[in-house]
Amino acid sequence: MAASKNAPEPAAPRANYHRGNVVEDLRKVAEHILATETLEHVTVRRLSRELGVTPGNFYNHYPSIDFLVLDIAREAFDRLEVTLQAAAATKDTKVDRLISHAQIYVRFGVAQPELVRVMFGRTDRGTIHPGFRAASLRAFVGMAELIYGEGGFDLSDTAAAHRNCPLAYSCFALCIGLARTIGAGQFDIDLSRSEDIDRFVDLTVRPMVQGAMATF
Repeated sequence: MAASKNAPEPAAPRANYHRGNVVEDLRKVAEHILATETLEHVTVRRLSRELGVTPGNFYNHYPSIDFLVLDIAREAFDRLEVTLQAAAATKDTKVDRLISHAQIYVRFGVAQPELVRVMFGRTDRGTIHPGFRAASLRAFVGMAELIYGEGGFDLSDTAAAHRNCPLAYSCFALCIGLARTIGAGQFDIDLSRSEDIDRFVDLTVRPMVQGAMATF
């Protein structure tokens, strides 16, 4: 029997139905927004709209937007740590290792200024994402051990760390400060040329680090 021309056609699938891996795709969209827009644009509503899922679906996979953003930052810390350790292994002196750290931080800040805002601008004490807190502490300890040696910096006794390891705090603040200010375009540097960035950081950091290390 021929189908009637007036018979209703099968309903087309909804265009906004998401068939991919929602967990990974939410993360990828958030990473893309952080890389191309600003942190403030990373919202549950925006991610849900981009993927064609409901905001409620987001919460099936992540407890909050803060958790997702901090998890992206946690992974970035892990990647950065590998890069920093590899670079440090090629330098012969503490001064050169610290300058190399600063250069890597600044280049990362230029490439990912909004991610740097999350990594070094958030003060989560482990209540939202314990893994982020642990990763951020590892980054700090990694720099401290360039100065004081492995095991020379103990965060379990913060009072002693403040008293005995002031140079670690100074160097860390210097690196992060440069990463954020240069990444934000505060200085007249060609940010498309990594060699220009490295040269500027070397000229800026070396005198301060050499002077500090002379009193160490």
